[in-house]
Amino acid sequence: MFVIVTVASVCSFVFMNFAGLSAYSLALAFVVAMFCFIPLVGSSLAMVSVAIVGFAVNPSIGIATIIYFLIYQQFDAYVIYPTVMKRTVKVPGALVVLSAIIGGMLFGVIGAVIAIPTTAGVLLLYREIVRPALDAS
Repeated sequence: MFVIVTVASVCSFVFMNFAGLSAYSLALAFVVAMFCFIPLVGSSLAMVSVAIVGFAVNPSIGIATIIYFLIYQQFDAYVIYPTVMKRTVKVPGALVVLSAIIGGMLFGVIGAVIAIPTTAGVLLLYREIVRPALDAS
């Protein structure tokens, strides 16, 4: 999770410096990092908080911020998050996305937080117990 949060905050910091929020970019990058620790809704909360500051500075910066975060959220959800989770917990990328969505739908934020470790545990049980038992019989 630290890798994902670091990538999100650094990319946001760079964007905010280019977009014209350089006076607030370090503080807002820290806010983005804190929100990104919350799965599923964290990046949306970060987008709203940065967009509010962007709209306060200039409406066009606020719109650019929303567009940036929407694009980054898609990149994060379909590229960064599955790649990092696949390497760290040895869970295929499709299962990472599906388990996070299902966990979030069933149990909210807590379900999204525990969904990937639960999926990793189930896969480990399958690989270490079920598959050898099926091979032996």
